[in-house]
Amino acid sequence: MSKPRILGLVDAENLYYTPRKRWGAGAKIDFYKLFKLITAGGRRNSQVIIYLVADPIINQIKFIDRLKHIGYIPRMKVIYPEKGKFQNSNWDPEIIEDAMAKICDFDKLVMVSGDGGFSPTLQAYLDQGKETAILCFDSDFSAQLRSVAETVTFLDENILFRKNNHRNSANSPVNPRPKPLESCRFPMS
Repeated sequence: MSKPRILGLVDAENLYYTPRKRWGAGAKIDFYKLFKLITAGGRRNSQVIIYLVADPIINQIKFIDRLKHIGYIPRMKVIYPEKGKFQNSNWDPEIIEDAMAKICDFDKLVMVSGDGGFSPTLQAYLDQGKETAILCFDSDFSAQLRSVAETVTFLDENILFRKNNHRNSANSPVNPRPKPLESCRFPMS
């Protein structure tokens, strides 16, 4: 039996704020670990889109290149202040649109968000006989998702980046993980 074709959709905003609230200002997501969780270790039959909000002042080229190297397809919104306020950085409509446009191309939808607004999208996948999964922090999980997610995995401190992860490991990937970049910041600050 062949591996399922997996579509991963990552709403990155909570991946920035929630760990910092819970584990302190220096807490950062290990995007390599997250990618492995989403794809169940198999990138060949997977497509993982990460939705980012960018600050036009911060140079994020290295961070975006790192995500691409891991296997993500980054989509970005650059926010500019308008009359003293920042523009809306909500990606939900585009995430839903991408999920529905790709419903025939994948066997499983992995949503990295606990937002209940994605319930109808996951239900559409279930109605088509597709698998659904949620990855999120327990504090971000909406009860609306319980009935439409076949599996829910709550992220914890094990998803955080640790300086000595993945080095000299017997199970290291074919394309080894690049060295961490200390100057890389997540797009939202």
